[in-house]
Amino acid sequence: DICNNGVVGSVLWTGGTYPTEHQWRAEGFFTKVTKDECVFSGFTPPRSLLLHIKACEESVAKSNSISRGRVDRNDSYDDMVQRFSKEEEHSSSTVSLWRFVPIRIEVLRGGPSTRISSYPQRWEWSHSQSANGEWCMRSILPFTPSHLARPRQLGIWKLKNTTIALVGAHTSGKSTIGRRLSTLMGLRFDEELGKILRDEEKLVPNGHLYGDGQASTSKSSYKDQWDDHILQKESERDISSIGKCRVVETWHGGNAVWNFFRRKKEMSKEEFQSKNLQRYLRLMSKHEESASVLIVYLSIDSHSTVLNRRSQDPTALERLPLQDERKDVENLFCLNDKELYESMAESTKIPLLVIDNTEDGEEAIEKTIKSILSFVKKHSHRRVEI
Repeated sequence: DICNNGVVGSVLWTGGTYPTEHQWRAEGFFTKVTKDECVFSGFTPPRSLLLHIKACEESVAKSNSISRGRVDRNDSYDDMVQRFSKEEEHSSSTVSLWRFVPIRIEVLRGGPSTRISSYPQRWEWSHSQSANGEWCMRSILPFTPSHLARPRQLGIWKLKNTTIALVGAHTSGKSTIGRRLSTLMGLRFDEELGKILRDEEKLVPNGHLYGDGQASTSKSSYKDQWDDHILQKESERDISSIGKCRVVETWHGGNAVWNFFRRKKEMSKEEFQSKNLQRYLRLMSKHEESASVLIVYLSIDSHSTVLNRRSQDPTALERLPLQDERKDVENLFCLNDKELYESMAESTKIPLLVIDNTEDGEEAIEKTIKSILSFVKKHSHRRVEI
């Protein structure tokens, strides 16, 4: 009776070969199928199962005979299965049929040592509590202990004096990924200084081209004053972060790209790298002396992605108002300068992770965060003692 009311249980099935092996696990409950239901529905056990059940029953019977002092010819297990296979009909009271009803299913593809792009993967299906009983599917982070979701678990990551800098073009996902990552790891999140220091109520279309977003003139003094101000404040924030772990948005690398963006009509990239870029590199190297620094470059595929994300996020339009949406977005896309970020990382010897963050949605976000966590773990030994 207890069995017929359902017994909680789980099922595990593994398959495939290294490095893309997969493991399926389901949680739910078992219910016993009644004899009447078996007869009515025509449920019968497989012949192979009955053969092995009969062989097991005879093996147990022979063991009991030996314990009572009677010794018969000792057939091997395979001999018994072969002998029963010659009989036409088999039945056993030992065989019963159970029905498994899952309430949660997950699959893990690959393992901790799998070194293939997009692996390992972990997917989950859970049964909805709604009236229609739909299944909900989502991608989840593999090998992430549940306690990592709680803040201030730095001991788990063995981090010390670490700065994780997220860089990339407008709408590349720096703020979204940065907040998620800092919450997951229990770290401080430092927003982009350009956004913090601007007066968003006074922004004018294309004002970002001339400095703090409020000016509409191309005077070089406005740009110089703004970039100098950002550089100084970023340096002060570096000093205040020594001895702490944090995720920082844009940082010196991103500020340098903005500096070039505002002057690309006045100087070539080579001129910028030989002149303006040097002071940013010096500050990056200086911070690297007192902290372990990692740079994550979030790349996107085209200006169409920027247009699409701005159309779906009204706050993006408020943070960065433009005069001609399509034309100015194409201009903004030059901030997606992988070559310049790679050059800065090479000059400062700071580890750089390049991630294509073009895709939208929760699955894409979790995939990006998983890549960053692997990158951080790989370089977690780069600790600097104070």
